[in-house]
Amino acid sequence: GGMFDYHMAKLHRDVFPTWDVYEMRHMFNALIGALLMLFTGLLARSISQRWQVAFWALVFIILSPRVFGHSMNNPKDIPFAFGYVLSLFFMMNFIRQLPKPSLQSFLGLILGLAFTINIRVGGILLIPYLFLFTGGAFVLNKELRPRLSQFDYLFKLAIGLGIVVALGYFLGLTYWPFAQEDIFGGPQLALAEMSNFSTGIRMIWNGEHYWSDFLPWYYVIKWFAIATPAIILVGVALSAFPILKDAKNRWLFLMLLFTGVFPVFYAILKGSSLYDGMRHFLFVCPILVVASAYSIVYLMASLNNKMAPIIGSVLLVGLLYSPIRWMVISHPNQYIYFNEFFGGVGNADNYCETDYWMNSTKEACEWFLENVPEVKEGKKIYVGTQAYISVKHYFAD
Repeated sequence: GGMFDYHMAKLHRDVFPTWDVYEMRHMFNALIGALLMLFTGLLARSISQRWQVAFWALVFIILSPRVFGHSMNNPKDIPFAFGYVLSLFFMMNFIRQLPKPSLQSFLGLILGLAFTINIRVGGILLIPYLFLFTGGAFVLNKELRPRLSQFDYLFKLAIGLGIVVALGYFLGLTYWPFAQEDIFGGPQLALAEMSNFSTGIRMIWNGEHYWSDFLPWYYVIKWFAIATPAIILVGVALSAFPILKDAKNRWLFLMLLFTGVFPVFYAILKGSSLYDGMRHFLFVCPILVVASAYSIVYLMASLNNKMAPIIGSVLLVGLLYSPIRWMVISHPNQYIYFNEFFGGVGNADNYCETDYWMNSTKEACEWFLENVPEVKEGKKIYVGTQAYISVKHYFAD
């Protein structure tokens, strides 16, 4: 779907014609990234019913350099991640509110589905999630089980879900001409192509050259392990604690974890062609953040010590020093982040992809113009580069 790109082109033509087209798009990309961060916090609140969890989830997602950096640069994966999290927020509210979900949850689900599908076909996966989680709620929740024998109620709920799915799906084709030509076959074909991208791209991985369709099965998992802040990984490892102890929110938490785990393992089972690090799975990062914040806060609250939350918060700030420092010194290239477990960006040299968005070319071009004497003398200069599109843009004058 071309929703984001369409509106960026329209805004530049009709509203901001004098702006640099790159900078205008970066700005709106960053605003979408900010919404992604906000709704990550709200999703954490929906799952845990604790504002402390929402606060730390917001802190963790802001201080996730990969997400932060992509938010200013990535017009595909960041809008998709926002739509995914927006949809999950209303979906979890919907499940929690059963047997009588609010109108807000119904409308929010329609909005979330439409937005996400208009960005990428993967948004269609949210539809089976909705049916799976709704059915699971009636089976797992003792208070809801009597409703399974009430035909009138089930019929009305089915009608409501049908309206949500139909409106969300068909509105999701608004900015997707390929799907409009074949409203069911088009998305099915696109989903199959997304699951196993037919174009091979050469890249560096594990210190060797690979084609994207011949990568090891653990490619995405390892990227999460080396490019996610260490404190978030530690929190995710503690997820068993609230699963075992928090009976009130257990099933909702497991449902959320499923939305993060399933796409990754589905890609592994399908042998999907992947490239550019973890960017195709950025939508999983908010799930990891929520799981981490929930687990850490729940653990601190369970210690039954007044000082535990204070000491824990101080420790969290200390453990966030590494990503904070990187985000300051690497600006505006935050997304090229590797955590303490991997040993930082220095260990990535000739090991795996770094600046695959070619974000640093602007800085390089500015240095070139300021420091090469021939430029100031007005002489013709030939520049060799593999990043010719962005370099051409910055050398346009």
